[in-house]
Amino acid sequence: MQGIELLVERNLPLKLKSVVLTLNRHQLDEMRAFAENLGLEFRFDPLLNLRIDGRGNPAKLRLPPREVVQLDLDDETRRMELVELYGRFGRTENDSELLFRCGAGIHSFHIDPYGLLHICGMVRHPGYDLINGSFRDGWHRFLPEVRAQTRKKDNPCADCNLHILCGQCPGWSQLEYGDSEKPVEYLCQVGHLRAELLPWEDEFKEPTHTEVKG
Repeated sequence: MQGIELLVERNLPLKLKSVVLTLNRHQLDEMRAFAENLGLEFRFDPLLNLRIDGRGNPAKLRLPPREVVQLDLDDETRRMELVELYGRFGRTENDSELLFRCGAGIHSFHIDPYGLLHICGMVRHPGYDLINGSFRDGWHRFLPEVRAQTRKKDNPCADCNLHILCGQCPGWSQLEYGDSEKPVEYLCQVGHLRAELLPWEDEFKEPTHTEVKG
């Protein structure tokens, strides 16, 4: 709290963000009000990934998929952002064979405490040793090689046009299953519920998807 006050007093750029868990779901409105009273932008993320070391069980603190989507519906800004996002990028089939379809390795990178360069903070395999190499080589050779990886397995994501709504990515799959290509069922359920419940505009193509499992 003191750190926030010092930053605000000095007019330094600041945004506040929180992961929403079963433990703090009831405090979301208070957190939003706190940020607004300070004149700060506030964002929340209800999608909790597993730990990179595999310890513990953070999944037990996840909100149920339907409650995640209810948060989307209750927040007008968040709801319209999702609708606009799908309208711009989600109307085509997932026809890319590339494993990575995000901005990782293009607009960002991650370096862990051991000096290994990664395409993002969630994808820890493979990694490039910066201690015995160079950032130039890591950025211009290693990361493009990682991004050039293609899908090797058949999975439902290949024929689904909801990838914008679910957030499936190799990082989530690695942490969840140790397999970069296996779809995360939790994210799949969130994506399908968003497609079902969000108020799509008439000019947008209605999302098409397979039946939610479970």
